[in-house]
Amino acid sequence: SKCSAKEVLEELDCNISVFLRKLSPYFLLKPAQKCMEWLIRTFRINSFNVDAVMECILPYHETKLFARVLQLLPIKDPSSMWHWLRPSQKAASPLSKLTLVQHCISNQPFLVFICEMVPRSVKVHRQTSPSNAPRTVITLYSSILVSVLEKGTVTEELVSRLLPYIVKGLKSSYLDYKAASYMIVSQLASKVTMEKQLCNSLLEITTKVRLALVPRPPPPPVLIACKSGGGGGLGTRASRT
Repeated sequence: SKCSAKEVLEELDCNISVFLRKLSPYFLLKPAQKCMEWLIRTFRINSFNVDAVMECILPYHETKLFARVLQLLPIKDPSSMWHWLRPSQKAASPLSKLTLVQHCISNQPFLVFICEMVPRSVKVHRQTSPSNAPRTVITLYSSILVSVLEKGTVTEELVSRLLPYIVKGLKSSYLDYKAASYMIVSQLASKVTMEKQLCNSLLEITTKVRLALVPRPPPPPVLIACKSGGGGGLGTRASRT
């Protein structure tokens, strides 16, 4: 049976999103930029695939190239997820890490978007390059989450939102993703006292790491939290996820 126009467009959007995730690690290279220029001219991805474009370029938010692409995006509408970037767009300037972190602190759904970028990118790269993790996305994820936990208020709601992504990283076969998750757990453990059930769950996961992949692995960072364990900490809801 013939596909409807809507189905064709949906498939096109899906293919564009997958391609941009594959492109992202190479975004600073001229051939990758030529690919994006072609997609903009041919499919107007700057108008119809704004989220996918931003997902591709966000790891490079402190570069001039990010500022140039941002100029092409229609984010004037206050309802746009990216409207908060208007000051950077007007100034044609890169986005500072501090501004990005502050937005993640004040807007948890956007923080979740940052978290979601990693498993989506990992899924795509596992299909084409099983041995190479998407390091630029993982670096952005770990850097932002560690800063959010350091500068923001760590609430039970925040822990509940982040824990599924942290656990996914701890279980990942990619060492970069696993290491990023250890960093996040360490920062979390330095900020809050976790309940015993949550500590035990994280310890069980971290001790199941395939030790052959990591020469002389250090003790799981969650031990920091367990040393100061006890009642009254965060994790009642989070430990159930």
